[in-house]
Amino acid sequence: MESNKRSKLVDQVPSKPSFAHAIETAYRNFLFRSRLEAKYAAFFDLCGWPWSYEPKDYGGWIPDFAIGTTATLVEVKPFFHEEQWDETVSKIIASGCREPVILLGADPTWNLERRITGQTAPQFGEFLLEYFDRGDRVLGMRWDLHFGVTEKNGLLGLCMMDGGWWNPIWDFNEDDATVRLDYRDCEKILVARWAKAHNASRWMKVKRED
Repeated sequence: MESNKRSKLVDQVPSKPSFAHAIETAYRNFLFRSRLEAKYAAFFDLCGWPWSYEPKDYGGWIPDFAIGTTATLVEVKPFFHEEQWDETVSKIIASGCREPVILLGADPTWNLERRITGQTAPQFGEFLLEYFDRGDRVLGMRWDLHFGVTEKNGLLGLCMMDGGWWNPIWDFNEDDATVRLDYRDCEKILVARWAKAHNASRWMKVKRED
């Protein structure tokens, strides 16, 4: 009976995401809380990016990853739309974290045609930055984060190309930080790596040691 009540309640609020069905997934000897996290870990490896899993605890908020040479924090959620992040962003800010955070959704290849920008780099996720107003109130700022081949070293990277350009994977600034990816290369590089990460993180029953 209780289970039926819960089902009806979920049906009444379809816009609120549920994480009750996240499946623990093993990858590279790590046991991730969800397959999506494992998939991103595999993707980072395929891009040649260093990463750490659940690196810190900020008063109840634990970032899913730190990536790149800068160990920039990353939060992963199975979201497709910007407004779905509002509650998570509020939680991050309330945690006391004062570091830049990358927000990554359900699929970086989602709706790819609309994500091609004038810089020929697909939008990959978002940066959450913070600043303080005169009342010392924390305000969140979110900027598009782009994926592509980094101008300075020719390696895959990420870049916030609004305001001060910064590539957190390689810690480059301004023109050196720029990433570019021809639309045709999106299929060969971004989509192909995401598909490979998908296959590398296929769910298998986790064997627990006694």
